[in-house]
Amino acid sequence: MGSAGALQANIGMGELIIAEGAVRDEGGSKSYIASEFPAISDHRLVAALQTFLSDQNIDFHLGIVRSHDSFYRDDEEAICHYWSQRGVLGADMETSALLTVGRLRQLQVASILNNVVLYQQDVQAGINSYVDAEAITMQGERHAAQAALVALTQS
Repeated sequence: MGSAGALQANIGMGELIIAEGAVRDEGGSKSYIASEFPAISDHRLVAALQTFLSDQNIDFHLGIVRSHDSFYRDDEEAICHYWSQRGVLGADMETSALLTVGRLRQLQVASILNNVVLYQQDVQAGINSYVDAEAITMQGERHAAQAALVALTQS
């Protein structure tokens, strides 16, 4: 469970992203295994997350995310645009390492992310642009935590 910045315009603040897999654009997981090894969620946990959120009528997005090491590269806008054009839903810093190391250790792993930044906005601007930003993101966190707990107990 974590937070992400949206890479698609249709993902709102506080909306959830279930990562089916992740682009390994970070260095941590590469210290465990070559970058060709995929970062993929456990399908049973993904199904349990989907079921809970659907049953609760909570909107979510399902797909690929990108994990990376740095927010402040000079070419960050171009990088985000590149991955957005390829359908990647959001960006975080941990999912790909979590999924990779979990798979290597034969653990069930998945990632559910609360969107805290709209596409093409920086973190502070995204949060400050909403009067109710704190309440919206806190609601997303509660939904993500509930979904994660239910998924863990059902798988």
